[in-house]
Amino acid sequence: MNTAEYLPSNNLFILISVLLIAVAMLAWFMRKRSNRHPMDTPRGHQIEEQRRREALDARHHTIETPPTRR
Repeated sequence: MNTAEYLPSNNLFILISVLLIAVAMLAWFMRKRSNRHPMDTPRGHQIEEQRRREALDARHHTIETPPTRR
């Protein structure tokens, strides 16, 4: 194998290896509960659903004011 064949295959191998290592490190990092976003828990989903319902209720219960004359 000469240099013209070796370099592209070596670069591709290194690229794939680095990507696999990065994915493995991300999976290892996200394994800990403290590293996750707080809204990614069941309690966070309940809070988000409650906020959504309150926003819909507030939109339906607004008082329509008549337009003013100019």
